[in-house]
Amino acid sequence: MPLFRKRRFGSRRSHGATPRLMPMRSHSRFDDWLNRCVDIAVTLALLVGGVALAVHLFL
Repeated sequence: MPLFRKRRFGSRRSHGATPRLMPMRSHSRFDDWLNRCVDIAVTLALLVGGVALAVHLFL
């Protein structure tokens, strides 16, 4: 049994995800504030990790 079926001539089946329109969602101020806090926390974590790695490698 073949794993892949041959497409018939003229077949218009799409492969992959079908694009769908997402409903417009208004962002609340809390969501924007929380996203900003997460961005800052991740940036600080990457910065601290990078400094710790550099100190470990150079010392």
